[in-house]
Amino acid sequence: MSTHPFTTPSDAAPRLPAGVVRLTRTAQGIELYFPPLRSIAASAGLGAFGVICTALPAVAGAALVSALGFDTHGLLVIALLAGFVLPLFAFGLTFVALAVHQVANSLYVRVERAGIATARRAFGFTFGRRVIGRADIAAVVPRIPSRFQSPLAAEPSYRLIALSRAPGKAGVVVAESLSGEALMERVRTLIEDAAGLSRSKDNP
Repeated sequence: MSTHPFTTPSDAAPRLPAGVVRLTRTAQGIELYFPPLRSIAASAGLGAFGVICTALPAVAGAALVSALGFDTHGLLVIALLAGFVLPLFAFGLTFVALAVHQVANSLYVRVERAGIATARRAFGFTFGRRVIGRADIAAVVPRIPSRFQSPLAAEPSYRLIALSRAPGKAGVVVAESLSGEALMERVRTLIEDAAGLSRSKDNP
């Protein structure tokens, strides 16, 4: 497989929503680019939930400190309640961070006959690269991850995973934020055709 750096594709594929995925055809296969801001609705829901989980214990904690003061009894009560409040606060921060990451990151996928290579970026930094050879790919299968769903969406948002034949080895995310089965199937077919993969009866 070629090792030249990933570049942002300049051409959008017909019938593919450019805000979600862009396609570039190369001599060896295809490149897919999933830009930032492609899943704003789902990220907004995650962020709102995280803000609520963070704000509630923060407001309650401030009110408690104000009411009890900093004497020995007040500090003891605050210390006991902190064991319940701080985990909720940390839980909320985690969801906020997840929402920011989900909005800011981009995914590059290069599909060739030799296999598939991916790179994930955020804020100008590449923090994840994966490569899977064609012979190691068991199938490209759809998944519906809960954190990518929006309650306002009419159709679920799909992710495509290239499953590895090696036992216990994690699959590779090769597409995501695909709204609806029709778009998911189109991108899945593009990936399978470019990699020369045939769909088995066990993974229709």
